[in-house]
Amino acid sequence: MMHPRFGEIETLGPRTAHIQAMDQAVTEHDPGESVRAWRQAYSAALSHPGWLGLLTVAAASLRLGAFPGPARGAVARARET
Repeated sequence: MMHPRFGEIETLGPRTAHIQAMDQAVTEHDPGESVRAWRQAYSAALSHPGWLGLLTVAAASLRLGAFPGPARGAVARARET
């Protein structure tokens, strides 16, 4: 079974479903749902030990740059995360 990877590190975790929902909302051009799903992914990453979840969520936040409103904060969110 193939798992998504960041470099050589597996990226699956409690935030994965939320990131997938965020990506789907980005595809459907729904900025409100995209941001909500990203916040849920961020919350899930915070509640899970380790840094990989936060790194994965930070990378996902950059995809919110597809929308004019959230784009302004996408890089800042990634940096803060």
